[in-house]
Amino acid sequence: MKRGLLIMGMVLSGITAVTLNAAIQNEIVRYAEDKRVEIKAEELPVEVAKHLTENYKEAQISKSYKWVNEAGTIVGYEVVLNSGAGEITLKYGPKGELVKE
Repeated sequence: MKRGLLIMGMVLSGITAVTLNAAIQNEIVRYAEDKRVEIKAEELPVEVAKHLTENYKEAQISKSYKWVNEAGTIVGYEVVLNSGAGEITLKYGPKGELVKE
């Protein structure tokens, strides 16, 4: 009985690992298909500009990008700042909400 439960547990954990690995691979492929396009800082959404003004007054924007998927839909923004502390990269969602600092 214990042996049967052990084998069943191993099979289920193997299936879970394969499913999780496939999900991760799909996510990596999805991001690989998105395209990063350099844009002028003036083209960033108002929400991004507001966040930068309120939180990074001393920093200068060195690069700004929009991420576009295959359908041409903007899926996010990325801003690279130069500050006294060095280079900072910020990522925003398609509506300008901060995703990663």
